Amino acid sequence: MLCIEVAQDAYSAVRNRRRLQVNYAQRLKALQSETNCCRKILVADDSPEPTSPFAAKDCFSLSGLESSWGVSPPAKQAGPKTAPLIEKLISEGGELVALTNLDPLCLSASGENKYHGAVLQPPSRAGKAALGSSSGSGVLAASGLVIGAFGTDLGGSVRLPAAANGVIGFKSSPNLFSREDVLL
Repeated sequence: MLCIEVAQDAYSAVRNRRRLQVNYAQRLKALQSETNCCRKILVADDSPEPTSPFAAKDCFSLSGLESSWGVSPPAKQAGPKTAPLIEKLISEGGELVALTNLDPLCLSASGENKYHGAVLQPPSRAGKAALGSSSGSGVLAASGLVIGAFGTDLGGSVRLPAAANGVIGFKSSPNLFSREDVLL
């Protein structure tokens, strides 16, 4: 069984328990308005519920989309290439639904961003810090709206927000995944 299939099964179980009347895009936008976890939502209002939704920190290159790297104006203009990790997930059935907010240039562990606003915890976890430059990914992963959210981690930027949000943060072995077209 592929990792994406395991994640799909887990996501389906959560989705089947919730069965909300509000469509997926509206739930994602509601979470964004509460937490500021997304820099860009990539699903249309009339999109069907995705079966394998995932998110990526806004430091991965995506064909045709600019990457902010947490600053304004965006640090990287829209280019022709998509980061190999994102391409691989999409080729295996994953659906990229959002680019997540991050600390400027991935250089802090606070979850604060003077250009795009701080990432906040949802009301159910109010008063707790989102932490880490991958804080948007941590908050979105904890929401259950995605099967996973990708970030970058050189000094705890995935592990800190994962711990702060009650989810698992995985830092892979060096060179296990391509770092091509990713700001670390």
